[in-house]
Amino acid sequence: MTPAITLKKLSFSYNGVSVISDINIQFNNQEMVSIVGPNGAGKTTLLKLIGGLLTPSQGTICALGKRIDTLNSKDKARLISIVPQNPRLPDKMKVVDFVMLGRNPHLALLEWEGENDLNKAVKSMELTETYVLAERELGQISGGELQRAMLAMAITQNSPIMLLDEPTSNLDLSHQGKVMDLIKNDHRQRVGATLIAIHDLTLAAQYTDRMILISEGRIFADGTPEMVLTESNIEQAYGAKVTILPHPSGGSPVILPVSGEYPRTE
Repeated sequence: MTPAITLKKLSFSYNGVSVISDINIQFNNQEMVSIVGPNGAGKTTLLKLIGGLLTPSQGTICALGKRIDTLNSKDKARLISIVPQNPRLPDKMKVVDFVMLGRNPHLALLEWEGENDLNKAVKSMELTETYVLAERELGQISGGELQRAMLAMAITQNSPIMLLDEPTSNLDLSHQGKVMDLIKNDHRQRVGATLIAIHDLTLAAQYTDRMILISEGRIFADGTPEMVLTESNIEQAYGAKVTILPHPSGGSPVILPVSGEYPRTE
């Protein structure tokens, strides 16, 4: 089967500064992969390159066997949906109209959305608990609600590959698990791959079977959470000392920072 995503000799520089350096990697169909690393490591840049929002300085990117630099914007959107972090959106647009934008790649020129398109949007809003916000304007909802609305639009788009940049960054604890459950359930229904750039290592380990650790624009480690999230890897990549414990509900790594304040003896 053709891989979902293939990156060959991928590099990207901005104003003469190297951000991504010589990345060669493949993501297979039905893989849900977390991309982790310290701030400035290149996680967001890598997603933007894969999504076609940035042009590589060098190398090629293929999505389901098609070079994305040969595709127009509509064809790219049929293959790849993107949930960015903190995008600029029109404040006056209603949530339902925003979510319906996910159907645009599937419509012919001058074609209006039909009942099937609306049903897909409604289902996505129900799944993300945003249907109650349908008639609200984007400028009137919270950051967490906006994050879920963007996820609803991406699900409505129904592309085989989904890229998510910090999908839980604006969510409280009660919604983080719900959104990650939703992402995983949606992923299981698609043929392609799901890539998630995320800073919460414990959450990433709990929900993904493969992790890519990026440091200074290069792949530092690639494997299962247990292989990638070692005390040595984290200290080298993040410059932080940690303790790693098994999660009580499944055994995935739980990352705890080591502090000179512990243990307290008073």
